[in-house]
Amino acid sequence: MPAPSPTTSTPKLDLQNVVPTPTKSAPPASLQHASHDTPINDRTSLPDLSSLRTHLPDASPIAPTNNNVQQDHPHPHTPAFSSSSSPVVNGHTPPSDVSLADMSQSVFFSSMRVPNTKDTFHACGLPLGVLYTPLASPLEPRATQHTAPPPQCISCGAYINRYSKPTPSRQQNWIVEWTCVICGHTNSRSHNVDVSAYTKHTVDYVDPSSSIPAHRTHVLPTPTTHTHNMHSATTTPPPSTSSTPIESKSLLPLTTIFVIDNNIARTEAPHVCAAIQQATNTLPPNSPIFLLAYSKCVTVYELGSVLNTNANVASSYVFPGAPLSQDSKASLRELVARLYVPCPVGSDGALATALQVVCVDSLGSVEEDPYSHQARARPRATGAAVAVALALAESYATMINELNANHVYESDVGNKQKDEGRIHLPCRVVVFTNGSPSSGPGAVPVNRASSEDHTLMEHAVEYYELLGRNAAEMAVHIDLFCLGISTLHLPVLNLMVKHSGGALVMIKGYGYGVGSGYGSGTHDSSIVTNLQRGLCRHAGFAGSFNVLHSEHLSLSRIIGPVKEKRDQTPAPTDGWPAYHMSSVQPDTCFALYFDLLDDVPVDYVYFQFVTRYRDAESGAAIMRITTRRIETTGSSAKLLDHIDSDVCAVLAAKALVLDASKRTLASIRVDTVSHHGGDRVSMMEKEWAEIDKTALGMVNFFGKSERVAWTVRGVQVSAPRPIEAIVTKLFHLRRGPLLGPRMQHPDDVEYACSLFLHANYSDARRMLEPSLLRVIPPANGQEGILVQAPLSDMSMRSSWALFLDTHTRIMVWTGADLTAEDEKAVVDMCSAQAQELAASRFPQPHVMVFREGSSMARWMLASLVPEHKDKQDTVERTWTAQGMADARMDTHHWTATSTKFHDTDDHTLAEYWTKIIAPKAKH
Repeated sequence: MPAPSPTTSTPKLDLQNVVPTPTKSAPPASLQHASHDTPINDRTSLPDLSSLRTHLPDASPIAPTNNNVQQDHPHPHTPAFSSSSSPVVNGHTPPSDVSLADMSQSVFFSSMRVPNTKDTFHACGLPLGVLYTPLASPLEPRATQHTAPPPQCISCGAYINRYSKPTPSRQQNWIVEWTCVICGHTNSRSHNVDVSAYTKHTVDYVDPSSSIPAHRTHVLPTPTTHTHNMHSATTTPPPSTSSTPIESKSLLPLTTIFVIDNNIARTEAPHVCAAIQQATNTLPPNSPIFLLAYSKCVTVYELGSVLNTNANVASSYVFPGAPLSQDSKASLRELVARLYVPCPVGSDGALATALQVVCVDSLGSVEEDPYSHQARARPRATGAAVAVALALAESYATMINELNANHVYESDVGNKQKDEGRIHLPCRVVVFTNGSPSSGPGAVPVNRASSEDHTLMEHAVEYYELLGRNAAEMAVHIDLFCLGISTLHLPVLNLMVKHSGGALVMIKGYGYGVGSGYGSGTHDSSIVTNLQRGLCRHAGFAGSFNVLHSEHLSLSRIIGPVKEKRDQTPAPTDGWPAYHMSSVQPDTCFALYFDLLDDVPVDYVYFQFVTRYRDAESGAAIMRITTRRIETTGSSAKLLDHIDSDVCAVLAAKALVLDASKRTLASIRVDTVSHHGGDRVSMMEKEWAEIDKTALGMVNFFGKSERVAWTVRGVQVSAPRPIEAIVTKLFHLRRGPLLGPRMQHPDDVEYACSLFLHANYSDARRMLEPSLLRVIPPANGQEGILVQAPLSDMSMRSSWALFLDTHTRIMVWTGADLTAEDEKAVVDMCSAQAQELAASRFPQPHVMVFREGSSMARWMLASLVPEHKDKQDTVERTWTAQGMADARMDTHHWTATSTKFHDTDDHTLAEYWTKIIAPKAKH
């Protein structure tokens, strides 16, 4: 078989708008633009109920009959393992070539079968794709990491793997020949091969000689008495919090630049400052810390000055809230050694003093409502402040490399060696704001009513895109912490976050953070926890990956924090595009979409994912190679039996959400009015039409297999169970917070979409279709019980208590008929479970507790399907099919519950089939 042409098509890189280098096989395709970030995976779809008895129904009849065994996340209706002798994951037994230790979170295929004809592939409507999380961990510990690099194919650059059919020599660590599964070339004479290097799907290779020496990572600031501006701080130090510290596993310093909006509420400023001071204590030793504050101008505090040892004085430099001039950049390069302190040395001295000054400057002496129009219109030079922060990061990196350029040190063997090469250490810019950027470069119009506002918005979009790209080039991540409930123009501000691979965090003024008491306002523990997790979650830096595949396939689209590397040196996988990872986190996820170029005449197609990055602990270069094969089939029935409906739904939903986000951004560029009323309805109708088109494509192709039937006007519309499960999830997408008709602010929509596009498999599935549990409080000495309940408003019964996890929010609802004692037991039990669920999530979910009849209970009602509109027998038939027959009720209770709700235009699942799908389906 001839070697494939790996660059026959250029995938759409849905984060960075980068034009790839033209290839010899085909001109570059037009690239698309995307959004992303990733909450930390909590490794489960349901609460960890180790301390509770849990009554969950058997596997749902509508759950897909998957043989796709790559998942290690239990299905909400299915235990993780069965009691049989063979291991069962997600309800399925692994094939013979997949071991339990290899079944990790890193690769989730939409199907374990691929159509072998191009026509079938395009007609079935299913996305052929992978949810790829490069740094995910396996179910069981892997073997010791290898140090010797594996053999490579001399034709295409692919690595030896378990499918290569190697012929070993009688001599140890010698292979006579092996066949490349990517191009079919036969390679010979491979030396020093560890047998275990090609017995697993995923193998790690570590180059211990590539670790970064400690002396190259930091330099202490030189004390100086030079000052520019002096501030006096006589306030009480910011309060400490009781949040549990989160220790960083990194040994390499993390350059951290805090940027604080001086317009944040006076009640919130002390919490922000306390969170910063506490979070710095968890950073790796000698991590340099910078502090900036801004309103109309940008203030850079001189943390390295000896004057900052005085508890009442903090010196600073002030820059105008305008585009940064070359002279200002030169000044920053000269002053950079004075502007930072290494933690934890300066965390309790200079930093604490400067933070007290920030608290004093917040809102000055203005006593106005922080959410009033006057407060929202106060000047915020956010764009200028971030530009100064990036200039500081560049100046510090330049200083480090210049100091080490001629550094001579004693090596382990006693020889003197000289450092060479520029190092790129991790850096984060953490911005705290509570309003729109209204001043300086990147300013957005407060009231969009004139033609000049259109130009201003267009410039703002371009400016924040450029900031994000520049940060990515410098290996700097921009994290944006949004406080309060004021308008932020997140669709614009988020551009710099997603292009740099940073994180977006919203901390609202309602609910409470896990670990805090219930109440209103922004609580310090939530800020502290999110900040600590944001700073400590990096797993590495300088990451990139290649995707190698059989010649019959092409990589058509990538959704994630990625851009194509254009200035790369020739890599071992030469000829295959290398993609730079803007974010190297344990949960960084990429949605990869493939196309079928031609009919496949072979029994298998192969995929090899090669990830390279530097470890956060030592800086050592690590290469992770994952190889998988998928069987081809000409049978629609076999294709259907091997569909993973969860992965298919997530892949389809990510593409739909991203396309909708692009349309929103495009409309922001051209419109001069805010997107409310008729404009928003028109956009939603377009988004719903795309969802319906995706669902109809699958129903029309697989509609001959009749298992679940929906009838409209005497016409029977049927769909097999896996397809029905996908359509159900798309229905939830259509009515949920991502693309649904809820009355919510555009900032909230942007935030939800950003989290979803960055989410890994488990988190995305939870956001797409939340899990609702009925809480049965302890009674008669028995422990509490959580029982799966229908995601329906008919579950809001006065005698029930409910626990709903939507990933970004955890809601606890108690019925009016519960006694005070039972209600307290429910809240205590659910609070403990919420804390356990949120222990590893980033951002931390909001926890909301409310009682039936309260105003805030509308949050729970809006998240549930309005099945009170359907007939009782229709709803209970659906519940029985889902394995929740215990949720049925008698006619009296049905009537009493259904009459509590108002009429709504929202569709139920049955109405979606009968009113949307059935009339348009092919009969």
